[in-house]
Amino acid sequence: MVDVTVFVEGGGDTNHLRAACREGLRTFLTKAGVTARPVIKARGSRDKAYESFCIAVIDASGWAERFIDELKRRMGL
Repeated sequence: MVDVTVFVEGGGDTNHLRAACREGLRTFLTKAGVTARPVIKARGSRDKAYESFCIAVIDASGWAERFIDELKRRMGL
């Protein structure tokens, strides 16, 4: 099994707002039919999200690409 972390721009600067952001994305993914459960990290600003992404170890198995392709397929893109 591969652990995946999704870094999200948004969620503000408080734990309460970041928790709400994570829950909103989790709800979106569930309604989109995504069965994988990535770790969701709401980072607030775009700079913080990008910095977190840049220092993360990126999974070489292509999970992110398959995830994006599946979302596009379901959206008819």
